[in-house]
Formats: sequence, C-alpha cells, structure tokens
Amino acid sequence: MSGYHGRLLAASFVLACAERPRMREEGLCLQPALRAWASRARGFGPASPMRALVDVGLLPLLVLLGIEPSGPEELAAEQAWHVCQARGVTVMSLTVPWGSPMDGLSGQAIARAARSGAVWSLLFNGTHLRLLHASRVYSRRHAEIDLERAADDALATTMLRMLFHADALGLPDTAADSVLALTRESEDFSSGVCRALRHGVLDASGEVLQALAARTRAAHLAS
Repeated sequence: MSGYHGRLLAASFVLACAERPRMREEGLCLQPALRAWASRARGFGPASPMRALVDVGLLPLLVLLGIEPSGPEELAAEQAWHVCQARGVTVMSLTVPWGSPMDGLSGQAIARAARSGAVWSLLFNGTHLRLLHASRVYSRRHAEIDLERAADDALATTMLRMLFHADALGLPDTAADSVLALTRESEDFSSGVCRALRHGVLDASGEVLQALAARTRAAHLAS
C-alpha cells in the first residue's frame, strides 16, 4: 500500500479508514504544509549531521503533527531523544541517522519510553516516521509512513494525519478517532477477516469432498 507499512494496524483497515470523507478532508488540509516540509527534507542524505536532521527534519514535522517537545534534548552523533506531548499524552521521539534501518531499535525505544512514562514512541530517520505503542503487549508492532510518499499522495497524507497527529495520539481510547480505538477496531476487523476466510475454506473443502465423492460413485457405476 502506498506509503504505509506495519502491523500495529492492518494495512487493509488503514486504507479503508483513510477513505472516509472526513479523514480525507483532514489529510488534504495537511498536505500543502507536508509538501513544503518534504521539499526541505530532500536536502538530507547519509552525510547529514544529527543537528540538521533534528532542526530541519524532526522538529518542524512534529509541529505539523501538533506534537510539542516538552523536555530537555539529548543529542549525540548517532541519536537524538526528545520528550514530547500530544494533547497531554507523553510521546518519546528517537531520531537516528538519515535512512538508517529502524527494525532493531524497537526494544531501545520502548525501554526509554517506559522510563519517561511515555505512551507512544516515535522513530524518525529522515525518510520514514514509525510509531510504537510503548505501554501495551503488542508494542513491538509498529505503524510506519514513508514521508516522501505521504507528501506526494493524498491518501498517504491522510494515513499520516490519521495515525501520527497529536489528535490521534492524545485522545483516549473511548474516542473513535484515537489510535487506541483504531487499533482495537483493526484487531476486530482482522479477526472478522480470518473468520470469514476460515469459513470460506471449510465451505470450499466440503464442496471439494462432495465432488470427489460424486466422481467416485460415478466411477463405480461405470465399472
């Protein structure tokens, strides 16, 4: 799917939600500012210093998403940590060098988030933004957006707005548009799909067995 990757929410469910008219409208409102951000971010590359990735990349992106840095910055050559707030909910962000793989960072990010009392963890490498739920058993599952694609594709922009904005991260699980509620809804959706597939397989298996039995009877009659 264009721009989205991860198992925190099922891809087919994310696509269906992003097609909702109000979600699309909010995504379209965000897209011009995201395109301007992406235009500046295209200057990044493997040699980009961490300071530039933070000042030109991460912090302006957080502003677009309504997320506010709220604690002291920890900056090193290979990592930068920021404690942030999304409508009063603590979010821990980790910035790593441009284009770096993020698959091996989940444990470190979740542990650091837990020490800070953060509910969510954001990972940023200049090209992608990844979301981890830091306080649930499925926290190793993530949602990830390709930021270049999100800037160019309205549907991907909608997914970014839907999953990464402070409104989504900061709302309680009783709010229909919160990521917590969407995660629960996605799990119900996936369970329903599995049940439907299972029933479909059983029905198809029954039909195959009936056809085989009919062919066997016909063969006996012909012999």
